[in-house]
Amino acid sequence: MIEFLQQFWNDLIEFFQVDRGVKIGSLLLAILLWLYVVTSNTYVYEMRVPLEVINVQPGKTLAEKVPDRVRARLRGSGITYFKTKLSLAYSDMALRLDVRRIDTAEQFYLPQYVQDHPNNFIIPRGLNLELVEVVSPERVEISLDKMAVKQVKVVPQIEIKLTPGYTRVGSINIAPDSVRIRGPVSRVREIDSVFTEKVELAQVDNNIDGSADIRFPEPELIDAAVNSIRYSAEVQPISERRITDIPVDTRSAPGNLQVTTAPSTVSLTVEGGSKYIYELRPSDIDVYFDYVEDWEPNKSNYVPHVEIPESVLRYRDMTPARVEVMVVRR
Repeated sequence: MIEFLQQFWNDLIEFFQVDRGVKIGSLLLAILLWLYVVTSNTYVYEMRVPLEVINVQPGKTLAEKVPDRVRARLRGSGITYFKTKLSLAYSDMALRLDVRRIDTAEQFYLPQYVQDHPNNFIIPRGLNLELVEVVSPERVEISLDKMAVKQVKVVPQIEIKLTPGYTRVGSINIAPDSVRIRGPVSRVREIDSVFTEKVELAQVDNNIDGSADIRFPEPELIDAAVNSIRYSAEVQPISERRITDIPVDTRSAPGNLQVTTAPSTVSLTVEGGSKYIYELRPSDIDVYFDYVEDWEPNKSNYVPHVEIPESVLRYRDMTPARVEVMVVRR
């Protein structure tokens, strides 16, 4: 078999080496004649045609999904078929279901529907096509529900992988942080939040700013006027700074007791975004002794609690490591 194909190929090449122009021209003419005959004939062929629901009553909306397309048989010439396949995505061809008389639900038997309402199967002008029949689906159920509107939270799905030596300062900011969704009341009442598409950013060493689409559950039924959000985050190189004179506070002391510490201030080193920690003040760090939680009658020296702002990565080297707590009656 392989030898036969090889010989055939060699004979074909040899054939076109003599009077090449005449033979190629003859071949092209034969192809054109074949195309003319094929495209001039009339055929019946199937196409997927958009299904549109029109004239929904004010204040109502679809309660269940409906097929977005139907399969239909159409009759036309071969050239019309090729024109239709090339232009369908940009044409107005569609089967339109008129639901103006529906209050709650109704089932449409499509073959009968297109017979009773032939003008609702739209064939654009210039396409010499004739509808033969709708093949599938045979039936379409239309269910309507009251239209509901609700403000829900937007949850970003944005993952930032920082370059070593950098940190994010603060949280990821999004705008808007909530959107007003609309859809059938039976669906809308179950939704409290919507999520953005997943965004993954790698090797980040600078401030970020971008957009992300919102992914709505059942987008055929649920939508919103706003379909995307803007996100931003501040990224800074990691640095460290020694902060002194941080006041030591006392908490939860009974009214009849005066609680003080010695010393009354401490120092410590913080690590975080270089610009952020440069602007950090001693009062931004909470160092305290909690009388109710920490006091022991026979103990005088305590390690105070330290609460650092969220954007500070860590602290270390607190001096002094312990403070003396003095309690006297007023």
